[in-house]
Amino acid sequence: MRHGKTRWNEEGKVQGREDLPLSKDGVKEVLKRRPVFEDHRFSHVYVSPLTRALETERLLLSKSRVDALDIEEGLTEYDFKNKEDVQDYLKRIVDVLIRVSPEDGNILLITHGNVIADLLRALNPDFKGLIENLSVSAVENTTSDGTLTLRFFGHDLDDTALRELLSRYDSR
Repeated sequence: MRHGKTRWNEEGKVQGREDLPLSKDGVKEVLKRRPVFEDHRFSHVYVSPLTRALETERLLLSKSRVDALDIEEGLTEYDFKNKEDVQDYLKRIVDVLIRVSPEDGNILLITHGNVIADLLRALNPDFKGLIENLSVSAVENTTSDGTLTLRFFGHDLDDTALRELLSRYDSR
C-alpha cells in the first residue's frame, strides 16, 4: 500500500527521501479509509521509516488488529538527491520481499510509489500501472516453490471493493 498524500504529492513534486508529513487532505483521506481496515487482522505490518508512511500506518491501523509491526529500512523511497545506485536500490527492495515470509499470514507493506511500482515490475516486467496515494495491490504465494504472483493492482477501489479484497487475505 502506498502512503497518504503529502503537500508535495498535491503539487506534483517528486519527494524521494524528503521526509514530509501527510498533508491535511492526506490525513482526511487516510482517516476516511480507516473504517475499511478496522475489521481486518494483519499478522505482520512492515512500514517505511519515512514520516508519511509512519503516519499512514498510525492513522489507518489504529483500530485494526496487528500482531507485529516493523519499521523496514528496505522500504525507504529511492534516494534521488544522493543518486542511489539503481542496482543497490532494486536489490534492497526485492530483498524485503525475500525476507517477508508468505507463511506468516496476511502481511501489509506501507511504502512509496516508486518502491511499489519497482516491486511489481520485479514480479511482472510488463507492469506499467500508476501507483496512486493509498492504492492497494495484492501479491500472493500460490506455488509450492514460493513464487510470488501479482494478483491485484488497484488504484481506485471504493470501500466495498477494498473490504472484499482485505477479507480475501484476512489471517485466520
